[in-house]
Amino acid sequence: MSTPRSAAIYARISSDQTGEGLGVQRQLEDCRKLAAERGWIVGEEYVDNDLSAFKGKARPEFSGTPNTDVLLRPPS
Repeated sequence: MSTPRSAAIYARISSDQTGEGLGVQRQLEDCRKLAAERGWIVGEEYVDNDLSAFKGKARPEFSGTPNTDVLLRPPS
């Protein structure tokens, strides 16, 4: 398996009651840090803030992500 040279980040939170995007901001920061630790360049970032995926609801940014390997950040 070859080492990836670039990565895309997808961040989502179901309910952002304040509308400030702090949850997805933390996810992006965690993912950027992980990518840097692995020597990956972050090429794109996709964010669906305050958007539940319950019952198959559309997630516009997720639909735009490339068909590629996925690295998941465990929940905090």
